[in-house]
Amino acid sequence: DLVTVNMVGTTVAEAGAAIPARGTSLSFDATGRLITSTTGTVVARSVGTAAAAGDQIEVSIIPN
Repeated sequence: DLVTVNMVGTTVAEAGAAIPARGTSLSFDATGRLITSTTGTVVARSVGTAAAAGDQIEVSIIPN
């Protein structure tokens, strides 16, 4: 099956925790959801905010 993969630009992703501010550096948690980056590779920056885990959030992809 073919799937769409975004490499550059913005996309919508699932938050793994609250993301309270725009421009927050994000990385993946153990389940593949986005969380505030404290260590590891930054994969995106938040365009929107998320109140809790499971919220959909717009992010700007950072190519690595």
